[in-house]
Amino acid sequence: MTQNEARRRVELILNGFGEHTAWPDLSSKPVYVSRHKVGEPDSSGSPPRKMNAVFFEYSKELPHDYNERIELLLEALGNEDGVRRIISAYGAAQKWIRLWIPVRSSEWSEEGHLSEKTLGRLCNLGLDLEFWYT
Repeated sequence: MTQNEARRRVELILNGFGEHTAWPDLSSKPVYVSRHKVGEPDSSGSPPRKMNAVFFEYSKELPHDYNERIELLLEALGNEDGVRRIISAYGAAQKWIRLWIPVRSSEWSEEGHLSEKTLGRLCNLGLDLEFWYT
């Protein structure tokens, strides 16, 4: 895996929900799930978390195309119906897709765009979109 592929990620993040015990079983899906509770220290060294959070990260190699990355994550989570079930189960105050993109100034830079179709899907699911440049 090249450094470019190691930095290319996509994840669904749910933040700000109450205690939750009925976690969806995604063990057969290419999704890594990490859960964080209020008061736990943040792995980045930031102050302890103020809200419960869960991250659903696509765990296989991702293509260069931004639309395909988001599509793969949504498919792994059960498409629109599966994502709606997950969102409903958590009742999260905040929900968004985070798209990790290699820094443009590096030798691994990449460019891309999001289609109207992809943006429409995210809007229909009530998901915000966040770009993280790594």
